[in-house]
Order: sequence, then C-alpha cells, then structure tokens
Amino acid sequence: MVTSDSARVQLWSASLRAAARAPLLGAGPDSLEGALGPVKNDAFLASLGLSTMAAHAHNDLLQALATVGLLGLGAYLWLQWALLRAARDALVGHAGPAGPERAEAAALAAALAGLFVQMKLNAAPLPSLALAAVFSGLLLPGSVSPGGRTAGADRRVARLLCVPLAAAVLLSLQLYRADAAFRRGTADRRAGQTLSAAQEFQRAAGRNPANPEYWAAATDQLWTLSRLEPDAARRRGLVEGGVAAARTAAAWRPGAVEAHNLLGVWLLRLGRETGRQEPLAEAAAALDRAMALDVGSTVSRENARLVARGRGQSEREAALGAELERLRRAGRRPP
Repeated sequence: MVTSDSARVQLWSASLRAAARAPLLGAGPDSLEGALGPVKNDAFLASLGLSTMAAHAHNDLLQALATVGLLGLGAYLWLQWALLRAARDALVGHAGPAGPERAEAAALAAALAGLFVQMKLNAAPLPSLALAAVFSGLLLPGSVSPGGRTAGADRRVARLLCVPLAAAVLLSLQLYRADAAFRRGTADRRAGQTLSAAQEFQRAAGRNPANPEYWAAATDQLWTLSRLEPDAARRRGLVEGGVAAARTAAAWRPGAVEAHNLLGVWLLRLGRETGRQEPLAEAAAALDRAMALDVGSTVSRENARLVARGRGQSEREAALGAELERLRRAGRRPP
C-alpha cells in the first residue's frame, strides 16, 4: 500500500521504467504488478518494502502507459479530450436539444473533474469508475435520431452481437463449473479429505487454467498427499503429478513469479525424491526466471539457494545468500 509521497514518487518512477521496456503496447491490461517486477531498485524497495503488491501506478496516465503502451494511452487521452469537448459544449449551451441542461452539465462536469484530479495521485475505486461512465454518457448529446437507422441495420447488428454473446455465455458456464469444483474441493479440504480435495482442485484448474488460485490449491494438496504417502513409488507419482501441474500453471502464466517459483519448488522436490540432477538443473532455470520477473523476490532466492546446495554449488549458494541479505536490508523501511 502506498502511504507516503516518497513511495508514490518511487512507484511513478518504476512505472516509467516498466513502460520503457514495452513502449508501444505496454505489458498488457491489468498487469502493472508483473511489469514492475524486473525494474524494482533499492530506492523502490526502501520506500514500498519487499511485500508491497503494486497493482496500480497511482496515476492513470502512467498506469495506461505501462500497461497498454503509447497506443492505449493515445486512445485514453482521445476519449478524455472528446469528453472535455462535450462538457464544454454543454456548459456553453451548444450541446443541442438532446444534450443535458446547463446546470446538470455543470454538476456532471464538476464530478468528473474531481475524479480526473484524484486519478493523478491515487487509484480510483470501481464504483467511482462506474459512476464516471454514467456521468460521461449523460454529458454526451444524443447523436442518432430515432429514425436514423433502418430495421435491416438493427437486425444485422443484432446478428453480429449474437456470436460474442453466445461465447460469453459458454465461457461463463465453464467458469461457473470451475468455481463449483473449487468450492467442492474447499469443502473436502476442510473435512480432511485430502485426496478428494486434490482431485476437485485439479478439476477446477483444468476448467479454468488461467486462475492461479486453483493451481496453488491443487499442488498444495498433492504436496500434503506426497508427504503422507509411505510407498516410494506412489510418492514419486504424486510428486511427478505436482511437477506436471506446476508446468501447466507456468505455461498458462509465463509472466507470473509465483508460477515459476512453484515449478522450481516441485522440481527441487523431484530431484530429492529421485536423486537425479536433471530436475535440479530445471529447477534452477525456473527459479532464475522467477528472480528475473521480480528482482525483489526473496522467496525465489531462498528456493534457488536450496537448489544450489542440492547441486553442490557452494559459490552460487553463497552469492544468493548475500543477495538475500542485501534485499532484506534494502526492504527495511524506516519507522
């Protein structure tokens, strides 16, 4: 959480560095947290700490620049300019007969202006954005007369909308089935039915593989089962199942630190279970990827140090230990 001006400035600076890595298209919508991972520096860690979850840049323009790039920022600014012109026309009485009254336009414009200023310093809550969309619509005059469209045009638009609407309904049903399986798995876990919980969580992850919570729950139950299993062959099978699940999670979320860290931990477990070096080498690669995605991740470095120890790499183990200590010192915020 951003609680000081210095932290806000560091967040803005990091957002600019993230934007420079993908200037045209950005890192992707709603992906600022992942975009900031590779560009954190000691000043950022000192101001915001090691565990800060920065999902918003606390400035809407920087948020757009870092996540959707110059193209997205240009579209966002164009929309704001169009809204400003609509507000001006309404306030001076040029909005036409379908536009709002002048007093109404003044109230709507004032509310939107307040949100505009607020979004330069903080993230806007979802209800405020929903109201802003309504207020923006009320400011705009009607642009199409009742007889401006033909019945044939309306039917064509309706037919075009049927395809995405049908796809949305099918996707919603799939997501509902995934959530239902997750709820059953949660109930089984509370009842102490570990195997059944693992199966339900895996079913949920299969229906919605993009949800990290499903994979985390599934692999957690597999971990518990493998620790309780006395038979070596069955235990190895459970560990291999955990590795397969972690691979799928990393494939679906290649930019997620936790997915690669999860894969590294399971491969470390497989290496210990089998006594082979190949899983440890792959674990090191997965954890290197996690550390590159978030230069402030202490968990990934702790796990990488364990992997280095298992591979007999004492120099790398020592280097990772020194890096961990440096990060912890940098992340200690003054009281």
